[in-house]
Amino acid sequence: MVAIAFRDGPAASMLRAVLLGAGFPAFITSPGETESARRADCIVTDGDCPSADPFCSDPERVIFSDGGAIVSREPGRAPSEIGRITERIVEVLEIKSGVVYGNYSRGAYVERDGVSVYIGRVIPLTERERLIARLLTTHPGGFFSAETVAACCFPAYEKGRVPTGAVRTAVSSINASTKALTGFPLIVSRPREGYSFTG
Repeated sequence: MVAIAFRDGPAASMLRAVLLGAGFPAFITSPGETESARRADCIVTDGDCPSADPFCSDPERVIFSDGGAIVSREPGRAPSEIGRITERIVEVLEIKSGVVYGNYSRGAYVERDGVSVYIGRVIPLTERERLIARLLTTHPGGFFSAETVAACCFPAYEKGRVPTGAVRTAVSSINASTKALTGFPLIVSRPREGYSFTG
C-alpha cells in the first residue's frame, strides 16, 4: 500500500484517485505522521523527510514528488509527474515486497493481466474488491482494520466517516464468490483485529 504525505490537499487527493484507478491501494496521511503510515510499502511526499522519520531510515521506500506539478494545468506536466511517481512506486513494490501489480501471486491467489484467480478458479471481482484483495494478499498474515481497508481502497473515504458497513459488504461479496467457486474464503475476519488474507 502507498502512503501519500503531502502538504497540499488537492495534489494528494488527485494522486490518490489516480493510484486507486491504477490498482494501487493508497491512503493520505499527514507529513510526519508515521504511526498511520508505518505499514505502508512506500510513501510519496512533497516535502522534506526528517531524519527522525522512520521512513527516512529506509530511503528506498520514500518517493519525493512535486505536488505543484500534479495539479498543474500546464500541458503534459501533471501526466509526466504522475507517470514518474507511478513508475517509481512499481519499482519500490517490486524491490521491497516482490509485488508487481497485474502479474503476481501470493499463496493460492494469482493476478494476471487484471484477472484474479484463487485456487485455480477465476474470481469475478469489482475494481474495489480487487483493491481489497491486493491490499490483503500483498501483506499475508497481517490484519487490517475496516478503517484501514476503507482508507486504502474506497475512493470516497473521509477520515472520521468510515464506511465499515461497506467494507463488510465488499469482503462478504469477495468471500461469497470465492466460496462458491472454490469452497474456501479468500479473507478471514477476526473481531478487534480486522481482515486478513487466508493464504
